[in-house]
Amino acid sequence: MVDIGRIMDSLLEQVDESLKGMKEAKNVEEKLQYSNLIKNLCDSFMIFLDLIHELTYEEGEEIE
Repeated sequence: MVDIGRIMDSLLEQVDESLKGMKEAKNVEEKLQYSNLIKNLCDSFMIFLDLIHELTYEEGEEIE
């Protein structure tokens, strides 16, 4: 079975590494590449958060 937590941890590690790379980028093009990469990684992370939400809360169930 797929370990969602492990995948999410890996995505966050990649975001962290990409942020560090962006900090060291020398020009605007490199920063833009890192920016796009970080956006894609965060979008992927959100997919897993949505999946966890769907698995945790059934339709019609209130969230406290």
